[in-house]
Amino acid sequence: MSSPGAIVRDRVRRLLQPIVLRRLLRDRFAATSFVWRDPTEQTVDVLLCLWNRPELLRPMLERLDAQEDVSGGIRLRIWNNQRRDSDRYRAVLGAFHPSGSLVAADLVTSPFNLGAMARFYWARRIAR
Repeated sequence: MSSPGAIVRDRVRRLLQPIVLRRLLRDRFAATSFVWRDPTEQTVDVLLCLWNRPELLRPMLERLDAQEDVSGGIRLRIWNNQRRDSDRYRAVLGAFHPSGSLVAADLVTSPFNLGAMARFYWARRIAR
C-alpha cells in the first residue's frame, strides 16, 4: 500500500507532466550558463543527460577539457533530471577552471525526471 505522501507526489506529477513536456517542446527551460572563454560559432556541442550520479560530473569535465584538436572548443549542454542534485552540479561547474578545450557549459534542471525524452531538449534547441 502506498503512503499518503507517495499518492500526493504521483498526483502532482501526473498534473505537472503535460505542462513540463509542453515547456520541453517549446524550449522554455532557463539554463544556467558557465562561460570560461568566449565560445565561437564553431564550438562542438556535447549533450549530457544527468540522473543521480553527481560524482561523475567533475571527471566528465576533466575528460572533455583534455580533448585535443577541437578548433572552436567544446560547449557542454547538460540536462539534469534529478532536481535534488542541481546545487551540487552548479557548485562543480562554478569551481571548475578549464585550461583546454572546454569553453562553456549550460545546465538545465527539470522539475522531475522526464526520462529518455529529456535528451532531445538540447538537440532540438541547437537545431533551431
